[in-house]
Amino acid sequence: SDVNWALEQVQNKLEEICIRNSIDCINPTEALRVKANKFQTENQRLYFIRDGHWNVSGHKFVGEFVADYISDNYIIDR
Repeated sequence: SDVNWALEQVQNKLEEICIRNSIDCINPTEALRVKANKFQTENQRLYFIRDGHWNVSGHKFVGEFVADYISDNYIIDR
């Protein structure tokens, strides 16, 4: 129901699981909002209009976001 549902519900649950298991939790929400706003000014989208799922550009952006996180936090220069 609308009373029990929140946009952040899935992310909050995922963060709880990650904390409980000492796993990094990568939340791309704010970066997606910034990128989506930039794309909108260029008349492009990261999401399909009909259902809100990521399109090719959205998946590419999140893939790069995660790769950058891994590179910044786990890759050691040799």
